[in-house]
This record gives sequence, structure tokens and C-alpha cells, in this order.
Amino acid sequence: AMQLDLGRLASVRDFAEQWRRRGLPLHLLVCNAGIMSPLTRTTTADGLEVQFQVNFLSHWLLTNLLMEHEHARRRKAREAGGGSSSGSSSGSSSGSSNTGTRVVVVSSVVHRAGPLQWPDLNSERCYEPYVTYGLSKLADAMMAAELQRRFDRHPEPATSASQTNTTNNQSSTSNHANSTGNTTNDPFASDAAVSLHPGLVRTHLADNFFRSYGGAQLGGVRPLVAAWHGFLDTVGQALLATPDQAAHRMLTACLGPAGRLGGRYMALGALYPAAADTRDAAKAAELWAVASRLTGHTPAPSLS
Repeated sequence: AMQLDLGRLASVRDFAEQWRRRGLPLHLLVCNAGIMSPLTRTTTADGLEVQFQVNFLSHWLLTNLLMEHEHARRRKAREAGGGSSSGSSSGSSSGSSNTGTRVVVVSSVVHRAGPLQWPDLNSERCYEPYVTYGLSKLADAMMAAELQRRFDRHPEPATSASQTNTTNNQSSTSNHANSTGNTTNDPFASDAAVSLHPGLVRTHLADNFFRSYGGAQLGGVRPLVAAWHGFLDTVGQALLATPDQAAHRMLTACLGPAGRLGGRYMALGALYPAAADTRDAAKAAELWAVASRLTGHTPAPSLS
């Protein structure tokens, strides 16, 4: 089995190298792992604040490494096949060299917590659990939007001309569709990156967060904490989405048309406006540069 620990950048590199050696195609990458609001600032083995690294930075490195390997694999396959870019676009054939990759980055509605704290991305000067979590999710949403811009600047052949010229009325709302001409219904017609807020879900993560964080905000006063837990066990459960509902929203982000969803943000299964910073190419490029410096990885030309 291939192991991956997002709390260690070396583990991310090892995983990507194992993937490269196996020569596997990359059809779908879901950046879903996350840590939510530890009450005290915690650092990883790399000396970075744990939410910033696990939620964003390691996903950034993993995505860059795997996409670089995927683009190199496609080019090698095209050269071996005489340069043809036609063929299956369904993503079902492990040997296909012309299937695009979908990258889904799980963000959160709290990515609107505020602008990135550029001088203190590592939360060394100030740490507030929930705000720091929200800023890591803003970085995730910015990452997906910027990744799409880079896909658009350096498109890797993914489908035949007849497939990429297929039109769909719904695709006219997508900036990605307008810039690339790709309006096909095929989710893997081209490389596409999407950010997603699946909703507040009935999971151990949500339960532990609301109990611990809420209890801390109430000062640990037992009667108040008990009342808060009672609220979570009754009304709170009714307000949370079921795992099945969240999974359906995730599948929509994974399998929706590339031309319609590429570069967009989804909330509760529908397209939704993201924070303004996700549309700021200059800020996204700055974030990209910071991630490159902290990980020691320079993106390949296909992702520049």
C-alpha cells in the first residue's frame, strides 16, 4: 500500500515518486484531508502550523507533483503513439494518454473569514483556531482557481477535436469554457480544478470540533457546556448534512462538466461565488510563490 502523511512534506514527495514509478494515469485527485481548529497552535515535523500545512501546503505540493508526472506521462504516451491525441475520454482506460484530470480541492464556507495574513501565514504572531482554519481554506479555494488559470495557459491535449468542439448550453456561464473553447459535458475532457464546500456534515470531525471549540468558548462552565452538548445532540444534528448528502455533492464536483466547473467554487452542490481573493490573479501568484518557497518545489513549465 502507498502511504501518505500530509504532516510531512517528505512523505508527500515519496508518495508522488511511488506514483510516478508505477506509471499510473491520474484521472481524479480529491484534496480532502484536513485538520480543523486545534485549540492550541501545533506545528508539523516541518515546523509549519499544522492547519496551514495539512489543509493547504501539502495539497499544493501533492497536486503539483502528481500533475507534473501526469503531463509527462501523457507526452510520453503521445510520442509513443506517433503524436495522436485522439481516443477515449471516459477516464476508464488506465492506458489512455488523452484523458484530462479533475482536481477537487475541499474548501469551506469559512474561507470568507478574511484576507490571508501575508506576514503571518504560519500563524506565529497570532493564532486563533477557527480563523486560522478559515484562512487555510481560503488558500485552498485560491489554489483551485489559480490551478485552473495555469491549466488554461498551458493546456495539455486531453481529447479529440470532435469531442472538444461539442457544445452545451449550460457551459456558457463558465469563464473556463469561454477561455478554452471546451464546453463538452465530459467531466474529463480537459484538466479542470474545482473547489468545494460540501456543507457541515454529521461526522466525528464536526462533532469533536463543535464540542471542544464551543466548550472552550463557554469557558468550560459545566452547566453551559452541558446545555451546549444537549443542543448539538438534538437541534444540531438536524442542521447537519448526512454523509450521503455530502458524498453526492462531492460526486457533482468530481463528475460535472469540465467546461462548466473548471476554476469555479461549489457550495452545497451548486456553483456559488467565492471570496474575491480567489479571482485575484496577483494574490494567487504570490501564494503560489510562497508555497514554492516553503516546500522547496519549483512548478514545472506546464504549471507555471
